[in-house]
Amino acid sequence: MGLEIQGKKISGLVIGNEYFTKPNYAATWLECPDEGVEGQDFKGQTLMKWDAATNTATFKSNATVNLPEYYTPTLPASRLAITLPDGFRFLDNGGNATFYGHYSMNGVSTQSAGISIQGNKLYCRITNGYQNTNPYFICKITNEGLITLESEVTFNVGKI
Repeated sequence: MGLEIQGKKISGLVIGNEYFTKPNYAATWLECPDEGVEGQDFKGQTLMKWDAATNTATFKSNATVNLPEYYTPTLPASRLAITLPDGFRFLDNGGNATFYGHYSMNGVSTQSAGISIQGNKLYCRITNGYQNTNPYFICKITNEGLITLESEVTFNVGKI
């Protein structure tokens, strides 16, 4: 069922001189809301491209969270990593995901961290076993701590 006017289906709109149709999600990068709390959650820009055929979404992100030195509690805090745009929700994504830390002038680490899903939000529980406060990223970074445009991560996402 879609929108109809006088028995005719609406397939697009004209506003001014521009014609708008249903978005092609597989070809469009959508901006995810940056809802993390500064100093507690991942903050920064995250983009998502959704594939309806596979119910997966590819993410590019420069979002980071800084963890204090030797932050390795038995049950680390849940940190908001990604909030999806309106109309999307996370599907079952297993129990872990990989996150990337930058711990010195030329050091990059990876960490498999527990994740949890609550509707359109993905949370993780990461730790920092190093002697300094270190940033952690959603996407892979270079040894210099830079994020490249090619760096992506994929999660299962559905449309509501």
